Amino acid sequence: KLILTTREYVLQQGMESHPSLRGLIKEYGLVCALEEYSDREKSNILFSHLYHSDIKYDAVVSIFTQCDRIVYHPNYNPRVLAQFLHSKSDQDLSAEDYFWMLMEYLDDPSDFWEEVFIELSEEAKLVAMLLFISSTPMMQGDLELCYQKYIYGNPAKKALSDCIAELEQTLIRTSYLDDWNMLEIQFLSPAIQDFIQEFMKKNCEQYVPVVLDCICFYNQYLFLLEHQASAYSQRILD
Repeated sequence: KLILTTREYVLQQGMESHPSLRGLIKEYGLVCALEEYSDREKSNILFSHLYHSDIKYDAVVSIFTQCDRIVYHPNYNPRVLAQFLHSKSDQDLSAEDYFWMLMEYLDDPSDFWEEVFIELSEEAKLVAMLLFISSTPMMQGDLELCYQKYIYGNPAKKALSDCIAELEQTLIRTSYLDDWNMLEIQFLSPAIQDFIQEFMKKNCEQYVPVVLDCICFYNQYLFLLEHQASAYSQRILD
C-alpha cells in the first residue's frame, strides 16, 4: 500500500509527467481531498495553537470559552491564528481585552497578509493579482493565457506551475475538475482579496501596468475600471 499526502497541483504535475502514474491512480487509487476544514478540525487547530502558546492561563480560558466566535469567523485561517498567538503579547492586557484584540486581528488581518505577500516572488505576486481581477474560481487554462503574455520572450521567469505551488502554501487552494481535466483556482479567504485590493491601489504605479499587459479577458478590464481606477494616475489611465 502507498499513502501519498500532497497538494492537488503537485499530484497533477506528477501525473502529467508520468502517464503510467495517472493510469495507476485512476484504476486503483482512492483520493481523499480536503476541500476545507470542518468545525471540529478548526477547533482542534485553535486548541493546539493555544496549548503551544506562551499567553497567560486566563487569556487561554477566555479564548477557549468563546472559541465559537473564532471557529465560525469568515477569516478563520490557521496561519493567521498562529501568527497572532505567537507574536502578540498579552502582557498588560486583561484576558478579555486580549480576546477582543484577536477578534480585531481576524476582522482585519492585513498586517499578516502583507508579511506573507512581500515574501512572494514577483511572478507569484502577479499571478495573485491576475486571479484577483478575474472571476473566481478561475480555470488554470485561462490563467495560463494571461501568464504567457508575461513570460513571453523571457524564459528566466518562473513557470506558472511553480507560482501556483508557491501560492498554494498561503493564499489559494486548487481543486481538480475531471470533466475539464484542469485545475480551478480560488482564494482561501475574502480577507486575502481585500488585502490585494488595497495592495494594488497603494502600488498601482509599479504593478498595474504589468497587470494590464497580461489581461486577456474583458471582465478583467471592467473590474479594474470599476474597483481600482479611482486610485490610478493619469499615466496609467491613458
